[in-house]
Amino acid sequence: MVDETTELMDERIAQHIVALHRNPGSVTHAVPFSTESMQRYIKYARAIKPIITEQAQAALVRSYKRLRSEDAVPGSQSAYRITVRQLEALVRLSEAMARVYCCESVEVAHVAEATKLLQASILKIEQGDLELDGLAGAPIDETDRRQPSPTVTR
Repeated sequence: MVDETTELMDERIAQHIVALHRNPGSVTHAVPFSTESMQRYIKYARAIKPIITEQAQAALVRSYKRLRSEDAVPGSQSAYRITVRQLEALVRLSEAMARVYCCESVEVAHVAEATKLLQASILKIEQGDLELDGLAGAPIDETDRRQPSPTVTR
């Protein structure tokens, strides 16, 4: 999930959260579904065991290969390596997307959305290695350990 900032949305979210804390019982919105109907939907969706179509299988393979090739770019300082584990996650996310839409099969669109989710969750650090010359094997100054931690006053 990507947290994109927009002034209007940030304003609405902040107003809602503050109103909840100010008067917990007063902030309610009409929701289109009852709790019971949502529970029925979730129970139904969980029971679906979607089958991966040939086209979705090909899309999964392409997505995995693309993620691997992007991760292996020379000079990239990626802190996250794409492995078979991420392929398994891609398959599970694709199946979950099919369940959300109550589909009996995993389609290419489900794989595309799952790929976006996986890419958004991957943390990459574009920073070079830090050199710690002079620190390895340096003696610890015992006086530093006895220094009181700073306190914050308001």
